[in-house]
Amino acid sequence: MMPKPDLEDIYEQVRADPFWSHLRMPGIRLVGGTGPADPEAMIIGEAPGAVENTRGLPFSGPSGGMLSQFLHLAGLSRGVVFITNTVKYRPPGNRTPTTKEIAHGAGCLRQEYLAIGSPGLVITLGVVARR
Repeated sequence: MMPKPDLEDIYEQVRADPFWSHLRMPGIRLVGGTGPADPEAMIIGEAPGAVENTRGLPFSGPSGGMLSQFLHLAGLSRGVVFITNTVKYRPPGNRTPTTKEIAHGAGCLRQEYLAIGSPGLVITLGVVARR
């Protein structure tokens, strides 16, 4: 049995990956996932926005407020879900991630999924995450 991946190791690999060099600009930081080690669900968004880039946390801006409200309506809290994005860097001009960025980001998503104990429920938010 292979050892469970470590989230920090996963994000270090993303930081070192030359593919992402076009998004690693001054002021743009990697925004990894956040949540418990064994969550009830994994929520996947598109890419960090301006607030998320500043705070270093996914869904911490206006969309995060709406997500928290929806989770509350569903009887859940942010403390029981792992929240991440398909692309870990904010694209320039807040553009939609490209098909290549989405495909390349899928490897990191798979590693995150394994690292957090493979939750049975994965919720995708938006067209990009659904791909």
